[in-house]
Amino acid sequence: MIKLTSPKDEEFYLNEDLIEKAEERGDFTVLFLVNGHKYLCKESVSEIIKRIVRFKNMVKDQWT
Repeated sequence: MIKLTSPKDEEFYLNEDLIEKAEERGDFTVLFLVNGHKYLCKESVSEIIKRIVRFKNMVKDQWT
């Protein structure tokens, strides 16, 4: 899971495997999930990708 920040400055964790699409819209990014839910966050798409890669590498390293 990756940590993100809501528009109200509340931190939340999201299962990155559920993200289907991400769109930057002004100051926020809209995350569209495979289950139809949408989340707004302050992080940019590039920052979200960095966090996903970091998390996936951390998990992979634990199994090697």
